[in-house]
Amino acid sequence: MAYELRALKVCALMASASVLGLAAAAHAQPAAPAAASAPAETEAEVGQIVVTGSRISQIGYQATTPVTVAPAVELMKSSPTALADGLNKLPQFVGSSGPNKQSNVFGTPTHGNILNLRGIGPTRTLILLDGVRASPTTYQNTVDVNLFPTLLVQRVDVVTAGASSVYGSDAVSGVVNFVLDTKFTGVKGVVQGGVASRGDNGNMRLGLAGGTKLMGGRAHLIGSIDFNVSNGYLNRDRPTVNRAGIGVGSTGVGAAGTASNPIVQISDGRANFATFGGLATSGPFANTNFVSPGVYGPLNRGTTTGSPTFFAAPSDYIYQGEFLSAGAFTRNSTAFGRFSYDLDDNTTAYVQANLARSDIGYHGYPNLFFTTTVLPIYSGNPYIPAPLQAQLTASGAPSFNVAKLFSELGPIRTNERVSNTDVRAGVSGKLSTFRWSLDYVHGDSQYHFKQGNQFNLAKLNAATDAVIDPATGNITCRPLLSPDPGVRALYAGCVPMNILGFGAASPAAAAYATDFSLYNAINVVNDVTANVSGDLFNLPAGPVAASVGAEYRTATLNLKTNSDPSTPVNTAGLRGISPNTVRYYLTNVATARGKQNVKEAFGELAVPILKDQPFAERLDLNGAYRLTDYSTSGSVSTWKLGGTWTPVDGLKLRATRSRDIRAPTLFDLYAGAQFAQGSVN
Repeated sequence: MAYELRALKVCALMASASVLGLAAAAHAQPAAPAAASAPAETEAEVGQIVVTGSRISQIGYQATTPVTVAPAVELMKSSPTALADGLNKLPQFVGSSGPNKQSNVFGTPTHGNILNLRGIGPTRTLILLDGVRASPTTYQNTVDVNLFPTLLVQRVDVVTAGASSVYGSDAVSGVVNFVLDTKFTGVKGVVQGGVASRGDNGNMRLGLAGGTKLMGGRAHLIGSIDFNVSNGYLNRDRPTVNRAGIGVGSTGVGAAGTASNPIVQISDGRANFATFGGLATSGPFANTNFVSPGVYGPLNRGTTTGSPTFFAAPSDYIYQGEFLSAGAFTRNSTAFGRFSYDLDDNTTAYVQANLARSDIGYHGYPNLFFTTTVLPIYSGNPYIPAPLQAQLTASGAPSFNVAKLFSELGPIRTNERVSNTDVRAGVSGKLSTFRWSLDYVHGDSQYHFKQGNQFNLAKLNAATDAVIDPATGNITCRPLLSPDPGVRALYAGCVPMNILGFGAASPAAAAYATDFSLYNAINVVNDVTANVSGDLFNLPAGPVAASVGAEYRTATLNLKTNSDPSTPVNTAGLRGISPNTVRYYLTNVATARGKQNVKEAFGELAVPILKDQPFAERLDLNGAYRLTDYSTSGSVSTWKLGGTWTPVDGLKLRATRSRDIRAPTLFDLYAGAQFAQGSVN
């Protein structure tokens, strides 16, 4: 791809610039002052500490839910190319998806870095930006955290427990809160680039952030711009991945992976679903392998293994891994700005905007037909070798089926783009012992999906149903000989396609039979949240703290597609194809359009029970409740009850029980049937 080559050249130049820049930064960095010389912070200087996992704002308060605090500087040390990649190395995010973690071969997009706490689904992980719900970047209501202003992220708080009663729906597996350094002063930047040791997967990043006080210190302005690109690479570029070893049973006795049939690794394993040139799976010459046009022979299965669907090479069966993207091409750009102003000593207002765009491109499996998706070839097809046609005629069979991986046509290629606008405004302050805040978020995300080089199933059926035109003696598509002018018009331009043998299909036939699956989705979210928290009264063990609030959210989705499965495909004039067939081989996404209003009220209470007692250095209880009303489904409640017990210094016990929910997305509610053809690696 041309854009990959251009980016690689830039990366090669940026690699040396990055080394020089880092060296200069290392020499210019002043020595950190000794810890002993740092002035002691008073309680007033420290201020109130808001702990993610709770809306209680209190000095020394510790949430009953487990919280992991990951400083941004440490995350970037572990993964210099992207802060989210550093998060994905934490054990809590093993199930997360990203451009370098999966190839989306099943047609379901997970654009960008989509966090998945504890592996139970990204739609059950709530993403916050400075404690406020982040606007979604995809129609599946997920958030690409690559689009955050990462240069200004101070830390990431990870709550690995249900928190729907505190923050709202979707916080089933937990909450990930990206906390910005809103008081950053100065200028910082990043210039880096590099390539893999094999000369591929070039990447570069350019970023600049700054912040300053204004108006005598009452106002503060911060901003950043960030651009990064990664070229990606294919499985076939890595010998350890290309035709990598697969696990198969060793004895064939019982299921693979059991004690009687333990798993062993074999190299260059083959799947018995199809062959590269085409495998006859029915008819009088079943198990004939079409090697190339006019060349065929008995199937060489290879060496059997303890798994019936896999064979060891040499074999005519297929391997698929080399066609996939091991790392996707990505290009992200963000521009962020935030202005805050102290209206008085106790009240601060702010406005901020984040504009971001992300592009991703990757390769999936080639078109594959096997088992129930085999292609029929009808008797009389002029591409059938004469000896085989004689057998077919003698048997009286009207057709035979072919299983084939169309690797000669190349992989299915996908390009995705997200354009996201997140605008926020708010005001916060304190009144006596209480703190209050009011925040508004407007999110607008446009998602574009384009997947090419996949078969249009109706066109493929017409092209592979080749016959001899009796008027001219030329090979043509059977629908073009239909007496129905509507059928002839429907398949005008059809080019007959030979699939019997590797490379048998002409470029013109392949171009006719392949097409693009397209869809565009627009998400718009408006969210208003109000919250008040503070101390109510004192007990012997400390103050009783509470938090109450309300939230109102509207969301709309408008998804348009050219592959809605509920829109019938015109199969007139075709044979051997279901009238309920979908349009494309791999991805067929339903049209969706709808809106939803959500009203919420919530409260939380923290009660200290014991302090500085024998076997009770500290004992605290915490409870939260939220009532949510959805315009689409009615009301639902969530709650949490927990406590922490510190029997002795250095030992803390924590327990929490909660009821959490994941609300259906607008796509869940308003989309019709959809279809994505799967494939096996």
